[in-house]
Amino acid sequence: MLVCAKTGDRQGEFERLKEAVKANPQFARGYLFLAKAYLDRNENFDEAIRLALKGLELEPEAESAPLGHYVLADIYNHLGRLAEYRAELEKGQALEARARKR
Repeated sequence: MLVCAKTGDRQGEFERLKEAVKANPQFARGYLFLAKAYLDRNENFDEAIRLALKGLELEPEAESAPLGHYVLADIYNHLGRLAEYRAELEKGQALEARARKR
């Protein structure tokens, strides 16, 4: 994945993320990064939501958990689901604030 990211191979990076999640269904961060990749591609928001929720379910307090909430917030904002957007934004901000206090 790093090679793909460094060379700008976004499609390759996307495919490696899909493979990583398939190979290790407990890879919470992989689900979050894959959800972000869908968001960046501006496609398949339903799948991106499912992936972000799965990653957060696996590790709700992980260092990468704010990313999941921010991805969800961005998608909900894009879809005009403003109450859900605000809720996810607040969750991500709260996790970041707790992490800074540690």
